[in-house]
Amino acid sequence: MSKKAIILSVSFITLVLVLFSSFWILSIRSSQEETKYLEEMQSTVYQMSLSIINSSEISSSYLKYWDSFNQYDRVTVKSKNGISTTYTDINDLISSRVQSKKQDIDKIINDKEVITSNLKNLNKPPKIYLEAYNLIVEMYQLYSDAVDNAESPSGSYITYTQSVETILTDFTKKHEEFNLKY
Repeated sequence: MSKKAIILSVSFITLVLVLFSSFWILSIRSSQEETKYLEEMQSTVYQMSLSIINSSEISSSYLKYWDSFNQYDRVTVKSKNGISTTYTDINDLISSRVQSKKQDIDKIINDKEVITSNLKNLNKPPKIYLEAYNLIVEMYQLYSDAVDNAESPSGSYITYTQSVETILTDFTKKHEEFNLKY
């Protein structure tokens, strides 16, 4: 073999090794990024799940008082300091319950800000997780509605009850879909 052929062969082998190494390193890096993205998605879904449970508990507490009011046209509520107040107006009753849940509401609002920020960080998914990201966005919309229901109950008893139940049912279905796929 001539010197030129040997140099060309060594150069070609070196080039192939460099390309293979680069591809292998990029593949590992891409895999690590995808793994990190998946972990961040799962964490965000978990946070939404906990917060939607808290939101639903707040909404359910309103419904308990609302149902009593519908049955008796008045409800007496005893405050933490032992003072009883009788409500003969549903709006006053619900407003008082919202006020009594202020600490819990503030927590779910804070949770929503964190989750919104996390979702913004996920808005450029790897192709493999594009469908998962779209599913999380759908879950977030339901979650956001649940927080809104807890923060500001409105409508009639029936429509509010239906809204609370539908949101939770739909969120649960999407959560199960997410868990099965990812």
